[in-house]
Amino acid sequence: MNLKFQDEIEMNQAKVLFVDDEVGVLRSLKRGLRLRRRDWEIQFHQSPLQALDQLDQFSPWIVVSDKRMSEMDGLDFLAQVRERLPEAVRILLSGDTSGESALGATEVSHLLLAKPFDIDDLIEILERTYCLYSLPVSAKSRQVLGDIKTLPVLPEVYQCLVDYLRSTDQPDVKKIAEIISRDTAILSKVLQVSNSSFFGFSSPAQSIQEAVVRLGNDLLSQMVLSIGLFEESELDQQAHRALLAQSEKISEKMLTMARFADVPKQILDKLYITGLLHNVGALAPEIDDPDISHIIGAYLLKLWGFETELVNAVLYQNDNEYIDESLLLPFLRVALALDDEKGVTDTLNFLPESDLRHTKVQAFLQQI
Repeated sequence: MNLKFQDEIEMNQAKVLFVDDEVGVLRSLKRGLRLRRRDWEIQFHQSPLQALDQLDQFSPWIVVSDKRMSEMDGLDFLAQVRERLPEAVRILLSGDTSGESALGATEVSHLLLAKPFDIDDLIEILERTYCLYSLPVSAKSRQVLGDIKTLPVLPEVYQCLVDYLRSTDQPDVKKIAEIISRDTAILSKVLQVSNSSFFGFSSPAQSIQEAVVRLGNDLLSQMVLSIGLFEESELDQQAHRALLAQSEKISEKMLTMARFADVPKQILDKLYITGLLHNVGALAPEIDDPDISHIIGAYLLKLWGFETELVNAVLYQNDNEYIDESLLLPFLRVALALDDEKGVTDTLNFLPESDLRHTKVQAFLQQI
């Protein structure tokens, strides 16, 4: 399997189905989408029953439905879409995005979008959801992905943090600290990492605000996502603790090797997050197949807007035949091999022997 995610997806064949019984909403969607995405094939329906009648013939890749409709509830509509067309990505539009409502939505939809919404935000989400069709996996695997009834959802603290960062060009450190402090598990982990020698900090962070400044908004956001995902997992406590412990152990191994090889700070951050999220697909309680689990993890990360190099690292972590130019994948493979107490000679193929980092990593491996 020597394929990878496409960074630039050809969108000219995207097929999207919208269902909302409010005429004004549909008119607004038609105007906005047809001005910006003339190359998409889009259907708009006021009636969910009529949309279901057209479902097999149109075979959309993405289905977007309002939640509150007089003819049929949006959750019921998307449940039928899941049964008849499981490979379609399902998005629910709702004015109620409280915790209880969001939890119910996860059983039938992949994403929940709050109303009212900006058309540009909707288009961004549509482009990200199309990533399912760029996955280099079989049609059967796509159906498995689409038919999973309980996928990990974005943690509330993470969504609050991302929404705030997107809302301002000059984020306030105090506000960020306040958001993170809402969850004690996330707060304690952020403080722990900000004082970690793995990142080269020589003195302890005296406050959450100092920790925020040290880590930076990008690394902080991705840490909050990772910690929140494991915290809110529907797995039993023992399985949850085992997955979290493994993710942290792999991250530490990757960082130890990377610092020994003088990897730049910006790459250290990416390596740390890759280690934390390498097993995120295992949070889907219905799946116990490791290969499908990696596909789920890659799918979720792409869906949530992570960079292609991280997505590929998660997808191909057990496929030693696949090689790319990023350092994330090979460092992850070596860390996993070390964790399994296996030989890593064949795994260490990510740098030419003339590269000083190759020599340093080899020296590190000989010491352990």
